[in-house]
Amino acid sequence: MTETRQKTNVIGAIFPVLAKDASNLFEGSRDTFVKFTNFSLPDGSRIVFYVSCQKLLVGEGRVRHVAKLDPADAWTRYKGRLQLDREDYDKYARFSPVSKEPRKLKMITVIELDNLRRYRKPVRAFSSMTPSGHYLTKEQLAAIRNAK
Repeated sequence: MTETRQKTNVIGAIFPVLAKDASNLFEGSRDTFVKFTNFSLPDGSRIVFYVSCQKLLVGEGRVRHVAKLDPADAWTRYKGRLQLDREDYDKYARFSPVSKEPRKLKMITVIELDNLRRYRKPVRAFSSMTPSGHYLTKEQLAAIRNAK
């Protein structure tokens, strides 16, 4: 598939989360996901959540709004709506959970979501996932939804 064709099929992203953070999004009143990323996600994109330790796709949401903010400003504005609790957020904002090194990116991506839904039956990931996630195509989303 050509690079141009792949880009036109991109409709969102698959991002890794911890199981407890996925629960915060799907079982509570939290509707905002934060990640240090350079991914470009326009409003209306889809995000599928991948629980890393279980290798399962557990649910999805639609991007309502994306903002790049200083981590302190992001916490002040969205604290009760984030998938992370304060202690986890503070650690995540300062250090990479993968390398344990101080953050290189200074701005955090804040993704407000709607239409959040947990899959009744989680879907086994169809490929290996990186900590940064990867773009989601129309075909991948259709395969995920058909596998449930």
